[in-house]
Amino acid sequence: MKPLRVLVCGGDSLALQKVAHSLSDEGVRVETSPRIIDRLCRSDQEWALLLIDLNALTSYLRGVLPAIRLQFPNLNILGITDGSPPDIGFLACDLQLDGCMLSLP
Repeated sequence: MKPLRVLVCGGDSLALQKVAHSLSDEGVRVETSPRIIDRLCRSDQEWALLLIDLNALTSYLRGVLPAIRLQFPNLNILGITDGSPPDIGFLACDLQLDGCMLSLP
């Protein structure tokens, strides 16, 4: 069985590396990138999950996510935020994410 492939994107490279390290420890194949579109659209990659750091990116994501949904309709998209729990539900709904969770400490 092929390992799960996850793309982790966002502006905080240290936070991305922490998430990637935690997932890698669980056997997940992870790549990180500050640029969602460039990395996602590489033709030689097939991603099972897009994990996005939502902190300070929500206005950018409102413009990009509809295009990602059209291009990759079967891609699961989850958001990570350090916001409060009520914010998580709002973000997931507002950005039409498959889910949202608090970031790792």
